[in-house]
Amino acid sequence: MLIFELLNLVLWLQSMRNFIGGWSATYDSCIAQRAIVGYAVLRGFEITAYNIRINFTASSTTDENHDPVLIVDENLIDTQVRDVENVYGVVYIDGFGNGYALIQVCRFD
Repeated sequence: MLIFELLNLVLWLQSMRNFIGGWSATYDSCIAQRAIVGYAVLRGFEITAYNIRINFTASSTTDENHDPVLIVDENLIDTQVRDVENVYGVVYIDGFGNGYALIQVCRFD
């Protein structure tokens, strides 16, 4: 029952995000992300093989291909960084596969 309650909490947290993907304040974002990571850790044992592909596309450069993030068992704990430059608009992120991933987007002027 605990896992089902946690799932409902994670879904509620995700529904509370604002229009730019965060929560109302930095502190709220940190606490919410910590809860989501905790949920992933509790559920992670159910995944027998990680295989995730995360794609990035900027609305201003849809013809430019960015290297996807590939998460497999061998690089599961590695931090992977991708630069998406010259973004005038939004960055589209989509992911496919088995597992959990936490994505952080930083804006540099």
